[in-house]
Amino acid sequence: PGNGKPCVYSQEKGDCYPNINAWEDPTHSYARLITVNWWFKTLFSVLSNAALTYSDLYSNFIFAAGLFAAAPSHHGESIPTEANAIAGDYKYNFLITFVGLELYNVWQCIQQAQIEWDLSQNHAGDLLKVKSAGQRFKTFLAMWTFNFVQVPTIAKNLVVTLHPQTNVQGKAAVKANGARMWLVGWASEEQYRCDDQASLHKLFPGILLSRFALTAIKIYLAHRMGNLENLFLAASGIVLWPMQMWAFIKLLRDRDGYRALLVKQATTLGLDPTSLTRTEERARSPEERGLVKNWKMHFEHYEDLEQFSRAKDAAAKSFWVVLGILTACNFGMDIFLFIYRALSDVHEKHVQVQSQDGVQI
Repeated sequence: PGNGKPCVYSQEKGDCYPNINAWEDPTHSYARLITVNWWFKTLFSVLSNAALTYSDLYSNFIFAAGLFAAAPSHHGESIPTEANAIAGDYKYNFLITFVGLELYNVWQCIQQAQIEWDLSQNHAGDLLKVKSAGQRFKTFLAMWTFNFVQVPTIAKNLVVTLHPQTNVQGKAAVKANGARMWLVGWASEEQYRCDDQASLHKLFPGILLSRFALTAIKIYLAHRMGNLENLFLAASGIVLWPMQMWAFIKLLRDRDGYRALLVKQATTLGLDPTSLTRTEERARSPEERGLVKNWKMHFEHYEDLEQFSRAKDAAAKSFWVVLGILTACNFGMDIFLFIYRALSDVHEKHVQVQSQDGVQI
């Protein structure tokens, strides 16, 4: 112990030699204390957020079904329900927005799960390779679900986070006051929060837009119908949106601070913070490779870290493309319905004129 080397695992004896000087490294200026209390609070937060997320999704399905519902009459014809009649054309806008944004969010979660799968299979090797297609599907589905309900990275990767064998990150197992706990180090508090919410900056824009637009429509139509029962369908969105919006704002601020830290680290190590390609080619030591890994993990779309823009970081190009498509679809639907009703009115008047001419004859 205390030989100044990173934690090395001995395959012969199973011994682990910790580096007691790791905490004196300037790259470790923040440590997180992981206790059973922290784990319980994290699990509670994860389960609560998952319950609200699925509740909001379920309420959107129920609300959409209610908008298109019709009751049969005594004459065999379908009569629109009160919700259907009051919603009018808004029900088509709600359906287009709901389906479009949910598909976008599902696609984003699939992409992120695939990235995590490739990293775990090809680089770190923490995800065991299994031959069964069923087991692979279950594992991938779990990874997709964790992204869909925004499970913190440290909570879902706790085994990796607490494992003593690591290249750079400082870790210590502690027992104090009869309680067992772990101490895990990061270069800064911003890095800890960015690692804990890795990839959420990609998912938040679609989630927030979907939640805001659909909740606003539900509140508006509930007000028009004067029905408090329909207002309860918007309750989960009312609770989730402010919380997630504030989390997104804080994450963007943390990413800006972490980006500045990476620039400082690259300059200290003699690397080029304006070129990811050159930095990757020159990286040799564990610290340099760790810098490149963090750069690619959090800022893979930035070849030059000094050209970072918080406004650009807030939403990817794919988000604006999807937003443009949905806007065009909604306007297209409104124009189609306008033309359809205009033609229907013309046809109805033509039928009435023919009927009157027939009566006169």
